[in-house]
Amino acid sequence: MGHIAADCRLKKNAAKKNNSSELSSNKSSSSSSSSKTASNQTIPKEIASICDESNRIIPRQFLRSKINRKTVYCLIDSGSKVSVFPSSWPVEKFGQSVLHTANGSKMLVKGESIVKMNIDSCVIEHTVLIGNVTKPTLGRDFIKKISATITYDDIMYFTWMGNRRRVNLISEDQIDNVNDHDLTDAEVCALAVEHLTVDDDADNENVCGESEQSGVVNALINRYMDVFEGIGRTNLVEHSIELKTNKVINVKPYPVPYAYRDEVRRMLVEMEQNNIIDPNSFIQINHLWYFRHAGRDRLCIPQSRVKEILQLCHDKMNHIGQHKCLDIVFCRFYWPKWRNDVKQWIRKCACNVKKDNDPRPAKQPMCATDILNLNPFEKVAIDIMTLSTSESGNRYLFTLQDYRSKWIEAKASVDSSTERIIDWLEEVWNRFGKPKILISDRGSQFESREFIDYCARMGIEHHRTTPYHHQSNGMVERVHRTIWNLLRVVVADSHNDWDVHLPSVLGVYRNTVHAALGISPFEALFNRPPVIEVDNMFPTRVQPRVADNLKISKYIERMKGNYDERKKVNDQPIAIGTKVLVKHPTIQNRHCQKLLPVNKGPFVVAEQLSPNTYQVKDGDGELLNVHRDQIAPTEIEGVLSKIRKRGRPRKGV
Repeated sequence: MGHIAADCRLKKNAAKKNNSSELSSNKSSSSSSSSKTASNQTIPKEIASICDESNRIIPRQFLRSKINRKTVYCLIDSGSKVSVFPSSWPVEKFGQSVLHTANGSKMLVKGESIVKMNIDSCVIEHTVLIGNVTKPTLGRDFIKKISATITYDDIMYFTWMGNRRRVNLISEDQIDNVNDHDLTDAEVCALAVEHLTVDDDADNENVCGESEQSGVVNALINRYMDVFEGIGRTNLVEHSIELKTNKVINVKPYPVPYAYRDEVRRMLVEMEQNNIIDPNSFIQINHLWYFRHAGRDRLCIPQSRVKEILQLCHDKMNHIGQHKCLDIVFCRFYWPKWRNDVKQWIRKCACNVKKDNDPRPAKQPMCATDILNLNPFEKVAIDIMTLSTSESGNRYLFTLQDYRSKWIEAKASVDSSTERIIDWLEEVWNRFGKPKILISDRGSQFESREFIDYCARMGIEHHRTTPYHHQSNGMVERVHRTIWNLLRVVVADSHNDWDVHLPSVLGVYRNTVHAALGISPFEALFNRPPVIEVDNMFPTRVQPRVADNLKISKYIERMKGNYDERKKVNDQPIAIGTKVLVKHPTIQNRHCQKLLPVNKGPFVVAEQLSPNTYQVKDGDGELLNVHRDQIAPTEIEGVLSKIRKRGRPRKGV
């Protein structure tokens, strides 16, 4: 590290400032005393690091990061044991503690917070203390966490997620909003680098006790007696009390005997004249009480008739929504807490099973697959697409895609039986080898005992998506859309020759660049550029390309961020035992699909299998796997519905 040289510019400037600021009467004695103090001052080695070997002042180094989408410059302080952010930063966990700086002063800490810093596209979470500092300071705990190495050339090397990275630091010789002071060279060295240590119980030598404070005050009064002549006078302030009307005390109504009715009426008139009661709130018409408000007279309903009113205003009105039901009750009736009773009645109504009250349900964050840790054809996805019948009799299209290389395999088929799918998979395994993981939906072909036994015999781990949630197998579903777009421009008007153009469509997809990889699937799988028709017609010289793992990682992170922001995701888990409705479509061929119930249930959450997958059960203990996007908590009362599973698969489907 650096040193404190005898001819250091900081020392010369500090001595010059000290000598020029002394009183003229004591100029010679004060200058020699200050010079002697500066020369005899012992500087601790741990803070003597503001000059390098050539006596050049080393400016402080700052790390540029993004926190909450804002650029923040953080001071890198290798002498600080902890990381401290300014007191203006929000505190997540309160708790007072004390930090000690190198010059002996104390710094009070309000608490701690977790910040997410985006450094060179790396999102790093770090716990920092919130204290009285002017700049965010990153200490040795942060440097150790990322295994950072800092050079004098303003370069920091650090390791994150197994990759070694390099970022440029920003040097500043002076920080804004810092007042200038004339300091001795010892104080300059002490303030140059502040070393923070946590010490909650340390004593402060600069704090005076009560007896010492009294002595200091008396000494000041005796020294400046001319200032404190005479007795002080306090100006009197006229006080006043402001009375406000308190809230009305609710008194339960009670019947008045007929013999005392005139007496009670006389008392009410007297209280009205004395402004004790307000007759405009409740009035009596034909022995019925009405609540008068905003020009409306609303009939007062006893608690024993509230249920009947709710049934008439909601159930008998074809189970209208909350807003309409509130308006009907508001225009006609009144009882205490009527608004909450209406909302609670509608939330518990069984009509929510059939109605679509949540057209835009909360979405879960995207679970991105880390393809960088996969080998080609280690993890694949399969799906079946139904098209129009071709001249050859083909109606179904089997599609399989590799997660790592994005290579696609497809085959047209007359039927979609399990035997035909297994025969086609055997052809693919013979060319590329069998995978470790196979992902499919819950189609009858993949749910059959024959396919399950085949995967077990081949040692393939078969993962099935949740029912009616095709987004779980989104990669191959997206490939279907690409195939449709490529086939649209080449098929005939009758759409009966799509299987003839299928090989050329697959060749285009395999030999062209993929957005996630930056290269074509052919290059990712065979490590050489493909030879296409134009290469045979012209003397082209295409160079081999290799996938950039850093760009792939950034692409996946960007796509996940865009999805989460667009869908306004909500990652709040659902507790075990919560009543929920499952949004699964009801399919009945003899009924109008638009008039069938939207939800199923209620069911009870039995277990959380993954961040996005839950198991629900009915009253008989039957279990069903569902995605978080398809369930919503409910307050419907009554018995649990029965889970109905798929029947026996049809032959050839």
